[in-house]
Amino acid sequence: MKKQTKVCSHCQTEKPINQFYDSSRYMCIECERVTARERMRQTKNRLRTALRDSKKTAAKYGCYDDLTIQDLTDIYEFFDGYCPYCDKPITADQKFSIDHIRPLSKSGANTRSNTVLCHLSCNLRKKDKAVAEIFGAAKAAEIAEYSAFLRADDEVVAKCREYLNKEAAI
Repeated sequence: MKKQTKVCSHCQTEKPINQFYDSSRYMCIECERVTARERMRQTKNRLRTALRDSKKTAAKYGCYDDLTIQDLTDIYEFFDGYCPYCDKPITADQKFSIDHIRPLSKSGANTRSNTVLCHLSCNLRKKDKAVAEIFGAAKAAEIAEYSAFLRADDEVVAKCREYLNKEAAI
């Protein structure tokens, strides 16, 4: 006769086998759900989710897309963890999103020079408008400077790739 109970390795409670997704799992359903929620609250996983969503949107509009998780981490660090629109910190318990400086719906690209991490509320406020329309000319100038800085870096990387491709072809 098969064993009808099992001990959850997380909560250390003996439970009926039907309280596990299957007999090979070591945590009960309740503990698996709790740990999954904890994992999804981690900043890195929230970044992955935001990246996945922005890639889907870029594909929908047929936009150029080379954004990576490392780019998002760099963008977060560039602004020292602050929202570039309202200048308030983006904390772990707040919802944030990827905003495209030039919206994807208006032929913007899903690249690091066209994206910022901001509060979800700031992104919803901006929608698909220009930064200056919503946050003022001074804020638009700051964002334009940031974007130009990264765009120049993107161009250097592209030239290096082009050079390396030519060298490899020789």
